[in-house]
Amino acid sequence: MRNLKLLFGVPGRAIRKSGHISLILYAMSFDQASLTNSISHGKVCDSVSGSLRAGSCRGLLFLGAVMIVGTAARFVTWSNVFSAEGIRFIGNDAYYHLLRIQRIVAGYPHVPWRDSGMNYPAGAEIPWPPLYDFSIATTAWLFGGGAPSALEVEQVAVLAPVLIGVLTLPLFWWVSHQLVEGPVARRATFVLAVLPAHILFSCVGRTDQHVAELFFLLWMVLGFILSWRAPPRRGYSIFAPTFLGVGIAGAFWSWPGSALHLLLLLGFSALWYLLSPPSNGAVKRIFRSLLSGSLVGAVLLILSLLLFAPSGTLSEMRLESLTGFHVVLVLLVATFGATLLFLHSRGPEVGNRTKLLHLVLAGALPLGLAVLVLPGFSEAIANGLIALGRGNDWYRNIQEFDPLFFAGWVSPLDEFRTAMQWFGPTLFLFPFVLYVFYQQANRKEWRVETGFLLFWGAVFFLLALGRQRFILYLCAPLSIFTGWLWFELEKRFRRRLGEGRFSRPLVSIAFGVLLLFPFFGGYLEALEPADPAEEDLVQTLSWLEGRPDLHPKRKAVFADWSYGHQIAYIAHKPVLVNPFGTALGEFAMRDSAAFFLAPSPEAAAEVLKRREIGFLLLDNPITEAYYAAAFAPPEALRPVQVRRKYPYGHEVSTDPEFWELVVSRLYFFDGLQMEKGNGEALGNYRLVYESESSETWRGLTRQRYKIFEVVDGASVQISTRSMARVVAELVLRTNRGRIVKWESRTEADAEGRATLVLPYATGLNGAVLASRYRMSSGSNTIEIALDREQVEGGSVLKLRLE
Repeated sequence: MRNLKLLFGVPGRAIRKSGHISLILYAMSFDQASLTNSISHGKVCDSVSGSLRAGSCRGLLFLGAVMIVGTAARFVTWSNVFSAEGIRFIGNDAYYHLLRIQRIVAGYPHVPWRDSGMNYPAGAEIPWPPLYDFSIATTAWLFGGGAPSALEVEQVAVLAPVLIGVLTLPLFWWVSHQLVEGPVARRATFVLAVLPAHILFSCVGRTDQHVAELFFLLWMVLGFILSWRAPPRRGYSIFAPTFLGVGIAGAFWSWPGSALHLLLLLGFSALWYLLSPPSNGAVKRIFRSLLSGSLVGAVLLILSLLLFAPSGTLSEMRLESLTGFHVVLVLLVATFGATLLFLHSRGPEVGNRTKLLHLVLAGALPLGLAVLVLPGFSEAIANGLIALGRGNDWYRNIQEFDPLFFAGWVSPLDEFRTAMQWFGPTLFLFPFVLYVFYQQANRKEWRVETGFLLFWGAVFFLLALGRQRFILYLCAPLSIFTGWLWFELEKRFRRRLGEGRFSRPLVSIAFGVLLLFPFFGGYLEALEPADPAEEDLVQTLSWLEGRPDLHPKRKAVFADWSYGHQIAYIAHKPVLVNPFGTALGEFAMRDSAAFFLAPSPEAAAEVLKRREIGFLLLDNPITEAYYAAAFAPPEALRPVQVRRKYPYGHEVSTDPEFWELVVSRLYFFDGLQMEKGNGEALGNYRLVYESESSETWRGLTRQRYKIFEVVDGASVQISTRSMARVVAELVLRTNRGRIVKWESRTEADAEGRATLVLPYATGLNGAVLASRYRMSSGSNTIEIALDREQVEGGSVLKLRLE
């Protein structure tokens, strides 16, 4: 999510062992002699069999070989995912999918739509629709004979993205054959099979719904194309719109942002209406496709919500999850298609101004009516636009919502290197390829398929440049254009070499290597050993899982939001914030910010009490102290500044107040002041565990993760000399053998009274061993021992040091 190291793909050794890539490149070089250009089929493939005929049996064998290679490529992360300690998933979102899958399996077929363990103790609706999780849970349930173990569920879930990614290939193969000729489609399918940008979302361990998003987008694109290409006599007047409608319903049941898929179809339909000549017969078929496919999709959504969603979901207008809001969006697209179909049939011979008026009538008026009539509809629309436009501080600080280039976190050279590993050189050639493709297409009869391919590629190229979130969506059109460029280059080169027996396969292999070689840098990076911090986090949370709650009103764990899903799945404890961010409501983020920027123990304690926090999982707070400022009130401290320095990356600076924050005192100084011995320690927090690995920052070496428990602390009331200095000291030995001299100091008042709050019991505190306290005031010193009940229950003790 936020500036995380890119992990994708599968062991390059799996690819090397397959040994079939060169054979597949060789097979792609044998093109049909009857093909005369690389843009149009000549004859349109009107059905599944027609599409497959573009390659016949040889094409199917090639597709099977590509799927084998694609499967091997997606196992590149195997060695990092399957470790000796267990299965380690990639990305924090994967752990929440896994949590939901486990819960579905446990109560199969019941699906949880709300989670009381996030935004604790208020709870929140789960922002993801359940189809992706339910599909994996059903597979695991069947695999385990109705009672699968947790390990069996994990084994199914870890391989699910590979299966969906590989199943995307034949769907893409079919789509490609509708838009370009067979040789180009074959090359495009091979490119998608080994494209790291797609493997990033479909590799072993990346159990995230993103891979399903592209699958359903391609499903919708295929249904859309078939709807306006298929002749009624072949039964496609029923099959194709139904296929599109099923794709629409499946897309929204997998991801609430699938309105983007509809916008692609709607945007092309509007543009084609404006630019095509009045005599173009595809216009009417396109609008009929939008109308019929959207109606089928809306009906399926309504029925499925009534059958499977909680009561009242259909009447809700929320962007998150799946509600009536998404049904209204699909119906608006159907209204758009119906209106333009009617207007076009009444007067096809109209000018561009009239066409623009038609588009306004078909689009803006129904949308405006929905905004006025449906409560909450405009708010849901606004939330979607906020996400797309990085309209709040949450999205502005998330890496996947950064632009692909010049985001400012790393140097442009590093961004260029990453883009090359994701896409190869074709990404940088893409504008030129689009232009040449358009020029060649313009010399021939203008085809609606060509127009759609150009629109599809241009839209997602621009979206991917603006938001890294859309690099997955660029994979499909970019693969087609890469396949086209590959074919064109080798065709022109062969003309100079001649059509020798070996020249064709050799040239095909040469240009394939030229275009795809940069990918292997990404595979090699994926083969690097896993970050020790990941394993350390799992071990830390596994320890926390076995730690009992100290108080019924202190069950939750406070941590950086990026750890929320891992805490919920591994430690089985509720959290305040997690990677759903503002989808849970901004109040959770504000309370998280209030603690991270708390300058005093009292301010921190107020948040922890209200949110029923019993545990703190802390790592270096510098990052979250910076991001927290976006959700803090204007008067709050802003002790961390980040400057994005072009072209060198970014620079972090801190004010002195940063070191006095409660969270900084806990993480860097174990609850003491920055200068040890100078002031009262934080008496309501005790260190109970720290991780094995460590990191050094600003000259301070600390364990990477620390767990603190929130306790009342034993309140020791001390009688001593007037204005005397009182000190409480003990020695801590952590589970990693680190020795900490913990001390707290205060001054007695004029009557000789002083109070110190002490958080450690004598003996074991979790995994940390504490000595007896040494209480001193001047030359008077005694030792005392505190038991667990005194510390956890907030006992009041009296002590004389005179």
